[in-house]
Amino acid sequence: MTERGSNPISPRTDDEMKHELEGHLRSGRPSHVEEASAPEPPADDDIRVDPGGPADQ
Repeated sequence: MTERGSNPISPRTDDEMKHELEGHLRSGRPSHVEEASAPEPPADDDIRVDPGGPADQ
């Protein structure tokens, strides 16, 4: 099978990476952590924006 495009990873490294991920992929569980649903609080240097829209000019 011929692959098209450029791949900076050698076939051997690609096979090693597939082997390392095989357990994660077959586990049936999510492989990532869900982000928290609450937004981060604003930082001290954040620009405050009026949620009502742009200011009158």
